Amino acid sequence: MSTPTRALSLGGKSPIQMLRFVYGDDDANALLDALGVYEVGRDELTLRPEILDVERAKRGEPPLTRLR
Repeated sequence: MSTPTRALSLGGKSPIQMLRFVYGDDDANALLDALGVYEVGRDELTLRPEILDVERAKRGEPPLTRLR
């Protein structure tokens, strides 16, 4: 099984985990709080194009047209 290059470049860590590793929890958390950034668990994350249509529907916008 191969690992994506992006995961290798961060040592298998998420960008937020890498930030905490490099700068320490206190400084990293202060920066993340100031920017309003928070970590989302992998089981809570949707990386499918359909989520765009769900969010567009909430705003009353039509679905996106997709090439097939």
